[in-house]
Amino acid sequence: MDTSTADVQIQATTQDGTVQTTRAAIKHYTVFRPSTVDQLAATFPPDGRTLLITADRLSDNAVSRLRRHGFSWASRHPLKSGIRGEIRFDDGLLTLRDAGSDNPRPTARHGAGRPGVATGRVLQELLYQGSVTQIGLTKATGISQARVSGILSDLAEEPWLTPIGRKPVTWRVTEPGDLIDHWLGVFRPGKRMSTYWYGLDGIVDQARSSAQALGADTWLSGAVAADMLAPWSVPQRALVYTRSGRDLSRLEFVPSQTLEATLEVVVTQDKAIPPSSSAATIIKRLSRGPQETPLADPLVVLWDLTMSGDIDSHESARRLKSAVVDAVRSTV
Repeated sequence: MDTSTADVQIQATTQDGTVQTTRAAIKHYTVFRPSTVDQLAATFPPDGRTLLITADRLSDNAVSRLRRHGFSWASRHPLKSGIRGEIRFDDGLLTLRDAGSDNPRPTARHGAGRPGVATGRVLQELLYQGSVTQIGLTKATGISQARVSGILSDLAEEPWLTPIGRKPVTWRVTEPGDLIDHWLGVFRPGKRMSTYWYGLDGIVDQARSSAQALGADTWLSGAVAADMLAPWSVPQRALVYTRSGRDLSRLEFVPSQTLEATLEVVVTQDKAIPPSSSAATIIKRLSRGPQETPLADPLVVLWDLTMSGDIDSHESARRLKSAVVDAVRSTV
């Protein structure tokens, strides 16, 4: 039940003395259901404000969905982790913690609230390999063994992850769908620059021709990639990741405003995007044939799909998630 709405300005000071400010539309609920998040994502106006949800109590599922859509939240009763809120700024995240937790004072950190690149990569490998040792995760991710050990310790109490045997312990994912939900809840894209283009060819053709022109280190994502892995939707815009951008005017693309664009090209060094060898195995299993253009990591594709706001993106994301879960289970 929605009991009140307010519009405020929030200001926070980081540990290095930087002052951050954001406008927030606050919506208070006496009872907040996870399904309400999707309704808010479809109706909340993108007018420069962040949306802050406040409630007496929020479930882990509700918080995961709020994070996925980039909403701020605050709860009178904290989560089991001691966190009782997250306020998003343009270049940081203010985390509110319970007074009884290890870090009782609110802290702000830079990086758009991205809570651990290494954790995200370990989660990706856990999902795609299904059953793997700590050493295996170290080799697959290039992350130090000490860091991987710390991440696994943090994840050890998750119900979807089970340690088996003695040293070397094998970590087995028992519920890949729950791991995917966890990853979607904590993932935040790395630094990026987007350019927007308009073309007259079909969306899939635009994706392929632009990727070919951009050259190596280019990956398709969003609805086009999802349609190649779990066909359902009719893509409304192409999304291409690349390490370095180029002028696409010679391909008869013209620069466009965001809303009118048929192609988004994202230049980024984000290591979550290119699929690892284990992720490539899942892509190959799901693909309907040889891929002329490499696809982004399936979890990144799913993330972009859920964030697209297209009419059929919710159902398309549900089908892609189900397909990834089935593919993962069939490889274990």
